Amino acid sequence: MRELNEPQARHLAGILNIIRPDWPVPSLLTLIWEHRAQPDFPALVVAAVTKAQDRTCKTPAPIFTPGAHWPEAVRDKLPALPRCRDHDTEDAPTCRSCLADVKTGDRPETMIGKRLALPTPPVGSTKQANTSPAERIRSDLRAAKDARRAIPHPDPTEPPSPAKNQNGATP
Repeated sequence: MRELNEPQARHLAGILNIIRPDWPVPSLLTLIWEHRAQPDFPALVVAAVTKAQDRTCKTPAPIFTPGAHWPEAVRDKLPALPRCRDHDTEDAPTCRSCLADVKTGDRPETMIGKRLALPTPPVGSTKQANTSPAERIRSDLRAAKDARRAIPHPDPTEPPSPAKNQNGATP
């Protein structure tokens, strides 16, 4: 299996950017370079252009997943996809569990297929000792979401505070 060289990666990124201007060249270069161990450069070009023309494909990441966009001759030579760090039965780029977490707001979209950082409880804290790491993460994400939504409301039983003039005195 040969690795792509830099000129090939640059040319492919330029071609894909012409087809999909919403896919920036620097991002394409990074993605292509991360997947530079490919069985066949012409097959990669076919797969990439096919995926770029698919308007349902929002990002270029699916280019490197096995599928019908790859020529049949190289499909069995493709490198295996990495496994999701949190859900080891799923492929990282297409982890259904991570996608479900994104939809419920429990995981940022940028963390699909990646391990969420485990929060460290304060020293001496026993509150989270009996919960799983995934539950602690969900709890922390919910708390952060609730904190963003919290709007301070005055207590309706308290009388409104008296207006103050420019000097801070009540009229």
